[in-house]
Amino acid sequence: MFSKGFKKYVCDGDQISDHLSNGLQIVATIRYDEGVTPNDFECYSPDDIRRWKDNQWWFGWLEVRVFLDNVELARASLSGIDCNFIDNNEYLLECSNELLQECLTHCPTRARSIVKRFAKYLKESKK
Repeated sequence: MFSKGFKKYVCDGDQISDHLSNGLQIVATIRYDEGVTPNDFECYSPDDIRRWKDNQWWFGWLEVRVFLDNVELARASLSGIDCNFIDNNEYLLECSNELLQECLTHCPTRARSIVKRFAKYLKESKK
């Protein structure tokens, strides 16, 4: 799990990262999501839309990646997440940890696939 969340005010490209006890490195990045506007949803008030147009908040795309020895094992993402909408961005940590759990379910399969491909490469290179 990520132990520390994003800043109170986030910008495009901000990241959090951590190392897990099993040696995995985890990284969460927030990016500007150009494809989403408040008009895509029915939950925003006229004042919310005005604040969005004034760049007081924006929609982001959150991506979590998991690495072992700088090799990416998994990634998961969520788009259309509001950033700087309220006084803090604590929910970004919660979303990051949920995406991390999704990633961790795929890591063993990906790691086995990498090992098999590398073993095949070594076998073929000895010919």
